[in-house]
Amino acid sequence: MTDDPRLSDDLFLSRVTLAVTELAKGMKSASFYPAGHPSLILTVTKIIQLFEEIPLPEEGLTIAVTKNALLYNELPLPAGIKALADLNRELYLRRASRIIFLPGLPPRTGPGRCRRLRSRRPCRPAC
Repeated sequence: MTDDPRLSDDLFLSRVTLAVTELAKGMKSASFYPAGHPSLILTVTKIIQLFEEIPLPEEGLTIAVTKNALLYNELPLPAGIKALADLNRELYLRRASRIIFLPGLPPRTGPGRCRRLRSRRPCRPAC
């Protein structure tokens, strides 16, 4: 393997794209299969393995949500993948501005790796 930084950036982006795509597919599976179903367990295991293969930065892996695409480091993830387009649409409609995948969380908090941090619309205080 060469030490070309462009190659490693492309490889990293492709790993991020694959992991986020599998997450999007897994979210659809989670809404379809009952808890504990073998297909669901296999899907979640695959998602976890894909994210563990990515060396996450200490501050987490941030994916920005825009109207038209999911962005990593201001580069859009491939638009031709239906699962990514569906995930982007759902996150945008829910007014999520970004998702962050945090490193080093214990397995019991796995679903907490992806959390919504800030909304585009400020919260209104209850009266």
